[in-house]
Amino acid sequence: TIVALLRGHAASVVAMVFSEDGQLLFTGDLGGQVRVWKTDLFYGIERKDPLLVTDSLYLEGHQAGILFIDTNHDGSLLLSTDGNGQGFVWRRQPNGLFQGLGDIGSNSGNVAGAVCSDDGKFIAAAGKDQLLYLFDGEGNPIGVLDQDAPGIKSCMAFSPEGNRLAVGVIRESSTGSCAVEVYDLPSGNRTTTFREQPSGTSALSWHPDGTAIASAGGDNHD
Repeated sequence: TIVALLRGHAASVVAMVFSEDGQLLFTGDLGGQVRVWKTDLFYGIERKDPLLVTDSLYLEGHQAGILFIDTNHDGSLLLSTDGNGQGFVWRRQPNGLFQGLGDIGSNSGNVAGAVCSDDGKFIAAAGKDQLLYLFDGEGNPIGVLDQDAPGIKSCMAFSPEGNRLAVGVIRESSTGSCAVEVYDLPSGNRTTTFREQPSGTSALSWHPDGTAIASAGGDNHD
C-alpha cells in the first residue's frame, strides 16, 4: 500500500537513506538537491488514499548531481557526495534544521565517495587521487590512510562500533592486485589484508556483532 507521495525534487532521485530511528528520510537527486523529510508527516497514519507530502528541508550547496548519501544511526549527521567530487557534511541543530559544515574535499573536487560511522564520530572519503582520507564527524581532517600504497577504493564500510574501517582496494587493475583491508581508528593502522578476490570487491558488509565481514565481487561471482 502506498502511504505517501513525496514531491519537491526537480530531477530523478538516485540516493536515499532513512535514519535508524525511522524519523527522517534523506533523498538526493541528479540536479544536486538534497532533501530531508520528516516521516511522522505520513508514516503510520491510516488513510484511504496516499498522502501528498510537499513539506521538506532543502539543503543547498551541491552544484552537480548527487551520487551518494549516508547518515549515522540517529540522523544527526548527513553526508552527501556529488559528481563534481564534492562531499558535504551537515549537522542537525536543536531546532531540527541542518547546518552545512563545508566540503570535506576543501573544494578540490577530489572526493570519489564517502561514508560515515554509525556513531557519527568518523567520516571516510575515497579520493580521486586513490588515497583514503579520515575526518572527524564535523568534517575536520584527521589523516590520510594508505599513503604508502594508494589504490582505487571500490567500497568502504565502518564496523558497527565505528572503531574499524573495511575498504575494498584495487592496487593495480592491470594485474588484478586487489584486497580488502581493515584499519583501526583513529590510529589508521592497517590490521588485516584479505587478497582472495583477485578481480576486486564490489560490496562489503559487517556482521552486527563486528566479528565478521562479508565481501562480494570477483570474476567467479562469489
